[in-house]
Amino acid sequence: GATPPPPAAVATTTSLGSASAGDSCTASGLEDVEGDKFSCMVEVVPGVNLNWHTEDFDGQTKAKLALEKNSATGWLGLGFPKTSGRMVGSHAVISTHTGETAFVDLTNIVGGYPTLAQSAMRVPFEGANSETRNGKRYIFVRGLKFPDPRKVSLIYGLHEGDWESTHSATKAGRGGMTMDLISGSSAADDAEEGQSDVFVYIAVVGMLAIVCG
Repeated sequence: GATPPPPAAVATTTSLGSASAGDSCTASGLEDVEGDKFSCMVEVVPGVNLNWHTEDFDGQTKAKLALEKNSATGWLGLGFPKTSGRMVGSHAVISTHTGETAFVDLTNIVGGYPTLAQSAMRVPFEGANSETRNGKRYIFVRGLKFPDPRKVSLIYGLHEGDWESTHSATKAGRGGMTMDLISGSSAADDAEEGQSDVFVYIAVVGMLAIVCG
């Protein structure tokens, strides 16, 4: 008889982000708009949490992140720095004070922040959205493809005014982290003053670091 066709390829998905695997990672409990749960959560500073989950999709690791703050007002930003710890040169996803989602280039922090197309962002991802629920503001970024998920540098910023207003110069208003998204290991670092153009200034593999100036 005729030879049957080969079976169709089936994509396999394996969860990598495990709350039990991290030294400081705790179970998130957060769900995205599709009802999918995040595995891990760390408190960046009081009132600001980072949630994440990673999956191995046919050998390629993809991550989803959710940054949250304990207030539904103001703006919130999650950025991907060109140089670890430095705001200048970063690309950021912004949840504006009006609830819109914007992609911005922080190369020139004096003349304003030009918007970017999603395809022009430094780290490729499949989508992003802003959301407010239960009195909190969230940024969700999904399908992120980091070159090395064990060494991911991020920055954040927030303020209760409009998104272009000045944020606090303390870690309550800006900061950052370099993380191992696979193991979830993390550690806080003391504030460092005098870094006028940085959200953070540290990059240690497997560490979560908060530095502000």
